[in-house]
Amino acid sequence: MPVAPKLVSATISDIEVKSPYDQAYRSAQPGEEVYAGSSVKTSEKEFAELVLGSNTIRLDEQTEIRLISNDFSGANTYLPDTPRLEVELIAGSIWVNAFDLINIHSLRSTARLDHSVAMLTYQTPINRLMVFTGAADLGLLDASGRLLSDFVVPLIIR
Repeated sequence: MPVAPKLVSATISDIEVKSPYDQAYRSAQPGEEVYAGSSVKTSEKEFAELVLGSNTIRLDEQTEIRLISNDFSGANTYLPDTPRLEVELIAGSIWVNAFDLINIHSLRSTARLDHSVAMLTYQTPINRLMVFTGAADLGLLDASGRLLSDFVVPLIIR
């Protein structure tokens, strides 16, 4: 089982990565593993994917994320309320295929995805969540990060 998400892109050298130990962004390497505390940024007409087992996070152009945490127990034990990945969406849009529990945070919202596919967009002051399969738990936050409201965004088929 893979431990850290791998970064993939057709134009990988145009994708920028910054580890917690780097002062500035640098060009990504093919198949580079992204660890907690690292940031990934795409520019105009650049796209990238973080792949971890059956989980995928696709970054649209002009998107920046930071990997907050990556919970890897080392054993095959299932921890029901522990997210496999926690990601901060700083700006832009991401498409998430969450086989495991994945939490996505932005400045004004938090979303929990588990066995779901969704697209999240954050451009100040707009938060957008579209669920394609499954459901997402969505929390809306005030300017100081306190929870204002939370609800489930289901997939509705008509």
